[in-house]
Amino acid sequence: MDIYSTRERIRKENINFMNLPLRVTFYARVSTDFNVQLNSLDNQITYYTDFIRKNPNWEYVDGYVDEDSELRLTIMSSMAQEESRKISTRVRFGHQQAIKKGTVLGTNNMYGYIKKDGKLMIDETQYGF
Repeated sequence: MDIYSTRERIRKENINFMNLPLRVTFYARVSTDFNVQLNSLDNQITYYTDFIRKNPNWEYVDGYVDEDSELRLTIMSSMAQEESRKISTRVRFGHQQAIKKGTVLGTNNMYGYIKKDGKLMIDETQYGF
């Protein structure tokens, strides 16, 4: 039985998942390096292992133990990297569009020039023309 058909069956028939023949695992983690937290990790592993094995309809599958939230950190770092890549792509696209239009990006404080309507023009007042 796959996850999608199982989920649909649970919804339609109002089935208690405890009675379904499932392969069940757990994810345990701690948020700090403190020894107290590591004890908490042992408690989580024991609790969920016992909980899963006590159900005769479930097949126990070894869980994932995540000390100092490495999995979460990896996922969040991947998401941040992807967001950074998207922003970089959008900025490059914006620069390319500005170049195509002949528009100057950047500050208005360029010595000897003024920026008018996105174009650089010589500031004749600075040269005494």
